[in-house]
Amino acid sequence: MVEHIVLIKFNKMADEDSKTKMRRELVALKGKIPGVLGVNVGPNFTNRSKGYDEALVVRMESKEVLESYIDHPAHKLVVQEYIKPIMEDILAVDFHVR
Repeated sequence: MVEHIVLIKFNKMADEDSKTKMRRELVALKGKIPGVLGVNVGPNFTNRSKGYDEALVVRMESKEVLESYIDHPAHKLVVQEYIKPIMEDILAVDFHVR
């Protein structure tokens, strides 16, 4: 299995409605992309985030699924329509679950 972790720092355009829509669309990717086992997303609540506001964790069956996830039209749509307009910065890491 693979964990795909994304941290998002929001810009000034990010209101609660746009964040809610982004979360909804990200969670919906589980049913749209084969091999995605789970999607969790939510706001940070600690002071250890170095300015990142939101975390996303996607569990996938394999590295191959991750590669298809990144290029999948449903993922690209969410990034383009719901993340990029409200993000200032983004950080992603991926690792194999042992």
